[in-house]
Amino acid sequence: SGADLVGYRPDSSSLGTNYLQLPLTSSIFDLTGDWSITCWAKNNGNAALNYAGFEISPDDISSNNAYSIIPFSFYIDNSGAAGLRGMNGSANRDATGTPFNAQDTWRCIHIVHRSGTTYLYIDGELDVSKSVTYTNPASAYSLYIFRWTYSTTRHDGRRHIDFSLFRMSETAPTEEQIKKMYYDERCLFHENAKCTLHGTSDDVKAIAYDDTNDILHVGTSAGR
Repeated sequence: SGADLVGYRPDSSSLGTNYLQLPLTSSIFDLTGDWSITCWAKNNGNAALNYAGFEISPDDISSNNAYSIIPFSFYIDNSGAAGLRGMNGSANRDATGTPFNAQDTWRCIHIVHRSGTTYLYIDGELDVSKSVTYTNPASAYSLYIFRWTYSTTRHDGRRHIDFSLFRMSETAPTEEQIKKMYYDERCLFHENAKCTLHGTSDDVKAIAYDDTNDILHVGTSAGR
């Protein structure tokens, strides 16, 4: 509440049509090498059926059979269960328990593919891992957020999940870096967190740390 940070969820009046799409190529994001996907997510308490999440999948899935041509996806269901799917089952791995069962609790997700193994970290801690060999789709494909595909059916806009701070990288962070990102970023979700650089420039002119109140002050030409 009151924080500058922004999260996203599908419009409640448009269930089944809302999603975010980023067209990909192997030169933009190569699944065959090391990579990582990081975001924060929460169960917002809306009723929903089955899964919601994000995926990297072909734009045309008419020849799909139970996500056999989808290289990678991440799901969260309305019970709070979560996990990975893809590569015709070889990437399938469920998180331990139901990590997203607590309503309105933001949690940090790191999915890291490093040296042939995919690791799922939640709140900076390793949850599960699996050896996986990925290939890039042969046809046009994209990253889809708020989309889950099963067989030849797209499930879009299921609104029980919010996402924030979503990003992708063609590098695989170390466990130490993953922990640091989690501990640094969780402060952005505090009540009334002021975490936006205002004005026309993002050039930081001054910085100061208040070690009494544990607040970092950052100044640009537009102010603090």
